[in-house]
Amino acid sequence: MAPFQIITERENATGWSYLVQTASGNSPKPRRFTMQLSWADYNHWSSTGSDPPQRVAEAVMRFLLDRLEPHDLPEQFDASLARRRFDDADQLIPALIRQ
Repeated sequence: MAPFQIITERENATGWSYLVQTASGNSPKPRRFTMQLSWADYNHWSSTGSDPPQRVAEAVMRFLLDRLEPHDLPEQFDASLARRRFDDADQLIPALIRQ
């Protein structure tokens, strides 16, 4: 998994927006992404609603970067990309939140 860092978190009308930076394979230049986390996805993965939203965003990024290279992610994406592309996302992301 490529290392990553959440640079900023912004709350908006539909959830949160995160600026995420990660190394891009063999390239020394980091890649930056904008990931949206909707209220609906937050509530789905954090069933109690007690997890900080950034923890959910981090879990989604760990999940995605465990399966994809940074260059495979679009510059802007919604966290639901994980559940749309991978059948096990809804089972594994809640466990990653608590790690």
